[in-house]
Amino acid sequence: MFLHYIDLSWRSLKRTPLVSALMILAIAIGIGITMTSLSVYHMMSMDPIPHKSDQLFAVQLNTTDDGNSWWTPDDVPYQLTYKDAMFLHNAETPVRKTASIRTAFTVHMNNQDVKPSLSSARAAGKDFFSMFDLEFIYGSSWTLAQEKAAESVIVINEETNDKLFGGQNSVGKQMYLDDTIFTVVGVTKNWDIHIKYYDLNNGSFNAPEPLFIPITLWEPMQLVTRGNTNGWKHEGVTTFEGQLQSEMFWVQFWAELPTDKAVQKYHDFLFAYLTEQGNQRSLYTRSASVQFTRRE
Repeated sequence: MFLHYIDLSWRSLKRTPLVSALMILAIAIGIGITMTSLSVYHMMSMDPIPHKSDQLFAVQLNTTDDGNSWWTPDDVPYQLTYKDAMFLHNAETPVRKTASIRTAFTVHMNNQDVKPSLSSARAAGKDFFSMFDLEFIYGSSWTLAQEKAAESVIVINEETNDKLFGGQNSVGKQMYLDDTIFTVVGVTKNWDIHIKYYDLNNGSFNAPEPLFIPITLWEPMQLVTRGNTNGWKHEGVTTFEGQLQSEMFWVQFWAELPTDKAVQKYHDFLFAYLTEQGNQRSLYTRSASVQFTRRE
């Protein structure tokens, strides 16, 4: 019977080749679209860091005026203003936390041996690496003292280390970001994640940044964000300082809260901060796994 159907199919194909080809193409496209959709859904529904996803929280603060709505499902911006993020980042709280911002540089060695290249980078706190389990091949993160002093130190990934330093231990060696000399303090393994869950605002499927610098360098270097910036009112910002003091949202902020008690304590701290700022409005924290599924 199976051979009979094959024979009928072959006869039909020879009798109407164009129609048969179009039908085969339509079926193939349909199967391809279906498999692609299922693959994307599978990737988006995976827990990106299952052993601690219930401990990582993206902080959201509603600092808009009463009566303003937002486009997110919970009506609260995903990102923070720079001044709010840096206050939380520098606050003396007994939890791992980090503000982070996407930027970019021209990377070079100031010689002709290595061709300059444009690379994305992330300004973040030292806790970023332990919070998201980045594994170091050489060295480690910068110290808290180096971060507070806004020293020009950098953590690079394995691919960048291979390109600039031939894969050798580059800790202590120097490289250039634009015109600024940076000293390498650590080299991480290439971060193999399916989705950039720590920053869904700026390309969910983009590769993680290969370069990390202290976020305290943002102001002295007057860096420019390469991520999304959202505003809820017209401010007419035209200067770097104006952007830092504005009500625009462009900074991501994460906290690691290992227990329910820690979650409640940090929630109370955030609410007290809003109260002090005269912003007694909604406040939310959300775990990374929920953020992963709800944002996409």
